[in-house]
Amino acid sequence: MARWIPRLVAGLAALHFAVALGTLSQRIVRDTGILPAQLGWYLLAIGVPLQILCPVSGAPGLIVLGVLALIAARRGRAGESRTPLSAAAEREQGS
Repeated sequence: MARWIPRLVAGLAALHFAVALGTLSQRIVRDTGILPAQLGWYLLAIGVPLQILCPVSGAPGLIVLGVLALIAARRGRAGESRTPLSAAAEREQGS
């Protein structure tokens, strides 16, 4: 039983960290209209070492999500003429 307590604490901390990254990125996308590339780099910085240290983990999912976040950020930057105010105005007009 004592072996599982540190693992459960580490797992719970990782879950809270993932939720924090997810809600932060959701807020940024809602406010600015684009996903920051920094989120993709964070996910890769977590996923790659984790894959090396513990290959039988959820690290490939983090790596895939990091790459997808970088692709989304790059596509969002291509149409970067949108500002937060113009994105909000577009949403209001669309409603």
